[in-house]
Amino acid sequence: METSRRGFLKSVGATLAAVGVTAAGRTAPAAVHPAAALQQLAGSTLAYTSNTSDERMGRRMITQAALAMLVAEHLNERIARRQSFTAYDVTQALRLAHPAVNILHAEVRNVVHRRMHSVVAAQFYRQAMMQFPTGSACCYLPAT
Repeated sequence: METSRRGFLKSVGATLAAVGVTAAGRTAPAAVHPAAALQQLAGSTLAYTSNTSDERMGRRMITQAALAMLVAEHLNERIARRQSFTAYDVTQALRLAHPAVNILHAEVRNVVHRRMHSVVAAQFYRQAMMQFPTGSACCYLPAT
């Protein structure tokens, strides 16, 4: 069992490296397209967890590693297009793109904020609190 766990962790590390996620959270040039790397990870039996109530509704729970990959890919696309967005915008886009997967906003929000911390620190983007009818949210805006 320990060997398969080590193998899985090595596989996840290689997949994250393939899409350019480094230990510092910065993006390096990707040797493999993120979608292809995600497909490799999603193809493994460990990419999804089991949750009976969600499975009855036709949705699968996603692992943290696979979710981090989806969020990273989506953020890279938005950043490349210099789009403004909130974490909820990312959640909605991922839910639309992956309707069979149970994507929880709280988990997406955490990944978005962690990943964008280094982007904001590098002054590629800036943060602004925005007011919406349902409350306030952190909006990421391209730096001028």
